[in-house]
Amino acid sequence: MALNIQPKSSHIAYAIYYGLPGFGMRQTVVSNSIKQLIKENKDLYLLRTLWTKIDKNLSDARVSRNAIVHGTVQTLIYGSKPRKKRALLSPLPFDVVRINRKIEENDDPGLDINQLSTAVQKVAKLALCVDGVNKVIGGFHPSEKFRLQK
Repeated sequence: MALNIQPKSSHIAYAIYYGLPGFGMRQTVVSNSIKQLIKENKDLYLLRTLWTKIDKNLSDARVSRNAIVHGTVQTLIYGSKPRKKRALLSPLPFDVVRINRKIEENDDPGLDINQLSTAVQKVAKLALCVDGVNKVIGGFHPSEKFRLQK
């Protein structure tokens, strides 16, 4: 919506978005486009703070997503006395970067069921927020003197 490519049946925006490898790059392009649109159109300025929060939550969702799709359910026994024994969705065994370093930092090397459930709930709410921003941008046309109410 930020590009406002005409005619609306054009697939140029799809080619740009889906031509990028990976969600991280897509998120960066979309976020930079929205930030620039807001910067160039003062009537959208109220979206700036909201988009910053949404973008941060998208990054968090990407981290959770990667933990889910690249992880495996494991029962790990780790830590000092008392030792922790937990079933977690974790990186593969012997991943010294993603498991050992987390343990050394006294952090859990994966997601437990509560964290996984919370991540899924946050993504559902985040989708509604992104959809709302998309609707605002879709309805924005500088020539129509569209104004956001404070």
